[in-house]
Amino acid sequence: MDAKARRQAVALGGLLVTLAAVVWWQFGRGTEATRVAPAPRAVVRHGRSPAQATTSKDLRVQVGLLDRARPSGTWSGRDPFRFGAGAPPSAAAPLPSAAMTGTGPPETTMGPVAPPPPPPIPYRFIGVLTTSGVGRVAVLSDGRFVYYGRQGDIIEGRYRIVSVGDQVVEMEYLDGSGRQVIRLSGS
Repeated sequence: MDAKARRQAVALGGLLVTLAAVVWWQFGRGTEATRVAPAPRAVVRHGRSPAQATTSKDLRVQVGLLDRARPSGTWSGRDPFRFGAGAPPSAAAPLPSAAMTGTGPPETTMGPVAPPPPPPIPYRFIGVLTTSGVGRVAVLSDGRFVYYGRQGDIIEGRYRIVSVGDQVVEMEYLDGSGRQVIRLSGS
């Protein structure tokens, strides 16, 4: 047997041993019945230690607790985002206002809500073309198309170029709802 065939035989033997180990690891470790099941996890109730915890088999429905008086609508100091019982309320806790209890008119401290600002103008300022007959021409792109415009030109029927500088172009919405300065971003 030559050296090449010998190397191939050794490599094939190594692959077969590796395949056998993987098959044993996946399927030969035992059946579902022979495997050890994990111990049931304890259910921890509020304020109990794990030693006092009960399992799901020991839970019983206590219907008598439903007839008990419910706590008042005051703040109990419980933080729903932290585990465990809440801290007892302090003596200096503020009393609920008339707006919270519903006994008086609600308090209004906010003024009118301002309308949201217009969305940003979706163009990148690529550069400036300067010619003797036309002047400064801004080169803009929205990622798909390239637009050219001078001061006062309207782009896509929605935006007007207010001014064109060396490093910035200022644009506004045609309806006058907003103005934006777009800085030179390169290619």
